[in-house]
Amino acid sequence: MLSKTRIDMIAARKTLGNSADDKKQKKYIDYTLRQHVKKQLDSMGDLLLVLKELPEDQLKKIISPKQAYEAMQVVEKLVELLEPASIETKDGKPRVVHKFSVMGKVFDLPDNAESIVKITFPAKPEEFDLSEYVVIHANIMCDILKAQSEKKVTIADFNKKILPQMAKRALDRGQIYQVEYEGSAAFEDRPEEEPK
Repeated sequence: MLSKTRIDMIAARKTLGNSADDKKQKKYIDYTLRQHVKKQLDSMGDLLLVLKELPEDQLKKIISPKQAYEAMQVVEKLVELLEPASIETKDGKPRVVHKFSVMGKVFDLPDNAESIVKITFPAKPEEFDLSEYVVIHANIMCDILKAQSEKKVTIADFNKKILPQMAKRALDRGQIYQVEYEGSAAFEDRPEEEPK
C-alpha cells in the first residue's frame, strides 16, 4: 500500500521540469518508487503461499473482483515490460523471432511493396520460459472461465447442493434467480426465499 508520502511523490513528479533541481528531485522520487515496486513484487511469492494455504471459504470473504482485476492489470503490465518473445523451434532449437511488416523496397520487391521480414536469434532459457508461461497462463485463465461457466454435477447434487447455494446467493444479493434449461423453452423464476 502506498503511503501518503509516496502518493505525494507521484503527484509532485508530474509537476517537475528539466531544471537541475527538478531532475535531482525526480531521480530521488524514481528511486524511492522503484524500491517500493520491487518490494511489492518480491513479496508475491509469500502472498501466493498464503493464498494456497488458507481455506477457500476464508479467502472468499476478503477478496473482490476489483482486487482480481487490479492483480490482472499488474500481470499485464509486467508481461508488457518484459516483452515476451515469439518463440519458434528450428532444427530442434528454440529461437526468438521478431517479425516486421516493412514498406518500401526490400530485396528485389517493388518500392511500394509490403514485406514481412523476420529477425531471429537463439532464445535464452529465460526468454523461452517466459514465452511458454504466458501461453500456459492464458490457457489456465480460459480453463478457469470454462470450468466456472459449465460445471458437471449429478442431478442429486444439483438439487441438494447447487440450488440451495444459488438461493442463498440470490438472497444475499437481494435478487430473484432464474433456473433456465438450455435447449428448452422451459424456465422457472425463483423468488427470494430462505434456503432450506
